[in-house]
Amino acid sequence: MVYDVVIIGAGPGGYLAAIRIAQYGKKVLVIERDEVGGECLNYACIPSKTLLYHASLYTKTMGLIKKRVFTGMVEIDWQRLQKTRERVVKTLTMGVRHLFEAIGVELLKAEAREIGRDYVTVDIGGDTREIKFRNLILAMGSSPIPLPNIEFDHVKILNSRDALRLMEKPESLLVVGGGAIGLEIGSLYNMAGTKVTIVELLDRILPFTDREISERLEREMSKKGVRILTSSKVVNVVRDGDWLEVEIEREEGVERIRVEKMVVAIGRKPNTTGLGLEEIGVDMDRKGFIKVDNRQETTVENIYAIGDVTGPPMLAHKAYWEALNVSESLFGDGPLPKPSHYPYVIFSKPEVFSIGVREDEVDGERVVVGRFPFSALGRAVTEGSRTGFIKVIINSETKEVLGIHIVGENASIYSSAASLIVERRLGALEIDHTVFPHPTYGEGLWEAVRDAFNRSLHKGSQ
Repeated sequence: MVYDVVIIGAGPGGYLAAIRIAQYGKKVLVIERDEVGGECLNYACIPSKTLLYHASLYTKTMGLIKKRVFTGMVEIDWQRLQKTRERVVKTLTMGVRHLFEAIGVELLKAEAREIGRDYVTVDIGGDTREIKFRNLILAMGSSPIPLPNIEFDHVKILNSRDALRLMEKPESLLVVGGGAIGLEIGSLYNMAGTKVTIVELLDRILPFTDREISERLEREMSKKGVRILTSSKVVNVVRDGDWLEVEIEREEGVERIRVEKMVVAIGRKPNTTGLGLEEIGVDMDRKGFIKVDNRQETTVENIYAIGDVTGPPMLAHKAYWEALNVSESLFGDGPLPKPSHYPYVIFSKPEVFSIGVREDEVDGERVVVGRFPFSALGRAVTEGSRTGFIKVIINSETKEVLGIHIVGENASIYSSAASLIVERRLGALEIDHTVFPHPTYGEGLWEAVRDAFNRSLHKGSQ
């Protein structure tokens, strides 16, 4: 049998492409060595948000007990919480499998070994099989990068997968990396009562976001007890019984700390090695990311790539878009118009949302900036979520909204509307003339836009 499309990898990009292409009536086979859903569904996005949600409920409840609004004692049963994570993941992976079955996508649990121009060789429990295709989509995802000369042992020195599957909550935790993954893991364990230290090589956490936003997040996390060391790096780790002795090089000198566990979240590398891609002419950059055109096609005709293997940003929603792009390019009216921006949501505590132009990367004369604090937003005050603010960047001439950046307890609430506004280049007047329901978080965005022109109604003195 020759398949119309073979897809290697059943992560967000792979499974979505399979479903869309099957909707065109094509014969699709998905090869996955692990479980459908890939890294995002099984080991990252979904399990981390499950744990963060419940840990956040715990901290909110403890805050209300402290204020004597609630009475009684509350504790986290960490093992039961991990069982909850497992149930959530299982529910969603079963959902993807049911979608495959309903639309006729074939799923093969196997590991790809060698890729040719019209075939892929797979290992199925020690047996080798050759599968023929007309088109191939590479969606193998990525893997965590270890520190130089410090390998993961998955017991004390952990990657992000390990950190989310611990059955015992550590007393102390060092997180190496102040990006999205590191901050989410650090927030999770901080809320659960672990003593958390975060080490970041650069001069601030979340260096890809607006500086004002990242600086505010650092202050708020520090208030919650997270120790954040910027312009610092881990240079040595020694295991001492049940503890790790970690040597950190800082501007002030070398500091040594003792922790129970360490999570390394300094980046990810594409799973593109060992498949023979270079031998058949697939062009990759020096880091192993696959080069593609506007149709997601590689330098080899009929071989395509989507998701993490095509390079940053490594986001599930980027993989979703690329999955649709390759599907429509092959069998529809594609390619699709490329997004101007990919939105970021960091589910730290507080959360961060970011899309579009940052204030620190544009000429101040070309833009006006509006801000609105959660402390002046009725809905946020009712929920005790007064920390943070909304920031909008607006073209001073065209009045188009160029960027929206938010730090606050529920920043992710704005993500869909804010993405639409920036991607569709809506104007400030279009937002200003829209009626936002009260009391909602959405009103804060309206107020921030008005503030850019000194017309905010609830911010107070200008």
